Amino acid sequence: MEYKVSVIVELEKSKKKLKQTLNSLKEQTLDFNSGIQVILLANDSVEEDYLQFCEEYAALFGENVVFWRNVDFSGIEGAWISCLQEGQEWTSSAFETVVQMTEESVDDIDLILEKYKAETEENEPANSYDFVLNQMWKFDGELGKYIFSRKYAEEIKNILQANEKLDVMYELAVILMKAENMIVLTKEQLAGKKRYVVKQKGWYLNKLPDFGIRIQQLKANASDARKEQLDLIYMTQLAESMKDKVENLLTEEEIRRYEQWLKDCLGEMQDAVINRANMNAATRRYAFSLKAGKDIAGEVVCRNGKFYYKNMVFFDIRNKDSFVMQMGRDEKNKITGISYHPLQEEQMIFYLTDGVKEYPFIYKKNGEKTYKCMGQVERQERLYECILPAGIDLSTLHAECIYMGKYVTNLTE
Repeated sequence: MEYKVSVIVELEKSKKKLKQTLNSLKEQTLDFNSGIQVILLANDSVEEDYLQFCEEYAALFGENVVFWRNVDFSGIEGAWISCLQEGQEWTSSAFETVVQMTEESVDDIDLILEKYKAETEENEPANSYDFVLNQMWKFDGELGKYIFSRKYAEEIKNILQANEKLDVMYELAVILMKAENMIVLTKEQLAGKKRYVVKQKGWYLNKLPDFGIRIQQLKANASDARKEQLDLIYMTQLAESMKDKVENLLTEEEIRRYEQWLKDCLGEMQDAVINRANMNAATRRYAFSLKAGKDIAGEVVCRNGKFYYKNMVFFDIRNKDSFVMQMGRDEKNKITGISYHPLQEEQMIFYLTDGVKEYPFIYKKNGEKTYKCMGQVERQERLYECILPAGIDLSTLHAECIYMGKYVTNLTE
């Protein structure tokens, strides 16, 4: 029987999560029995008694729900393939939307990617068609967010056999080298995340360097545009490694060698690629500093709240999470501010003002939380306090910051 979508559910050890995923598939607006094939896929780590339960559970449904102990793509009957783990759920209209949009498209669609955006008064998301090349750098290892054309069955088979996120990312990169057209789902949402094996020492010393070599091999036959996208995929994985706490995994000598290897990798990367990769501003500062061999914070300039390094937007202080204020529960005249700005503390001053008087936020060093990677600050939660005069009308105040004593930004505009 030909189905619209085949959903491969990777089994783990949770009856509750399995039923949760199956129930979400049954609730799809696309007909469950005639439009959706469900494959419960075992893996070597799952205990036999649980597999026996899953096999019996699959038999309770119709012929569209099957149990596999091994990957056999000759049994895939859907035009589109979705790979989920137990506990992951699509919103109910997701598959019907995919079928409708692919049938209406004038181009052959290679894959679908979920990039959900919550609807707000200012933003009404809309699903859209796009070129893979435009979205490639945003791809990550959350496998469930992708729905693939069946023509990529071989790559999907390799993905399903991978335990490491890097192996999944490599197979995604292989698909992206071939794919042209895609659909971006911003109105549909995938709940739940794929769980990977915990990183060990070998991930940093062997797996990530090997991943880089394989990406370079893919670049050998790629167009210039796709080469840049592959660099972005690689850079995002490097950035992820910079966020990890490795002190308990690597010796001091291994950390030194790993940091030198990172520096060499960054030295071969274009600055624009480093800047565009998916990382927070503090990690971006660390990456550029590692490449330059010095802290680059002093070379950052500010224009209208945006901070630039080498004419690239490095950080925007006006982002809603850059400086978050809270009123004290017991002390109504005390305002607490929390900032994640990546710059040196003495460079930034925050204050409240009514346009005439200024009420400064005082930096509370003892209250900050610092997250480090290889001895370097990767992310820093800075705590500030502002004590206001009694009886002041809060509605007359707005927050501002001043950088390097001369660049003023209104944070409440």
